[in-house]
Amino acid sequence: MFQPAMAALLAIRAGLSDSNARRPAFGWAVVSDPRQWRDLAKMAWTDIRYVFIATVGIDIIYELIVHKWIFPGQVLIIGVVLALLPYFLVRGLANRIARRLFPPSAKPATDDAVGRKQSRTE
Repeated sequence: MFQPAMAALLAIRAGLSDSNARRPAFGWAVVSDPRQWRDLAKMAWTDIRYVFIATVGIDIIYELIVHKWIFPGQVLIIGVVLALLPYFLVRGLANRIARRLFPPSAKPATDDAVGRKQSRTE
């Protein structure tokens, strides 16, 4: 229960960041523009790597206690299902919900000559 919840929280944070940066939904960006796949995968791995490693570590300990053996295929499947899958599903969804609830303004903020942010309502 802990690993999918942590993956979802990290995905919500990343989805909100995507929405603020006006990036497309994560899954759609991976499918529609394969050239960005490598950059998106690096960004996602940066967010989720510790949850994935913890998931794999916990499953290895479980397998050693219960089965007295490690099944590598099962370890990877558990890691993907409990950590990566929730992250990828929730990140795009969080981006889309944030765009609907908090639509970006028509005019993005720009820096003035002094380096301060101008308001979006000007």
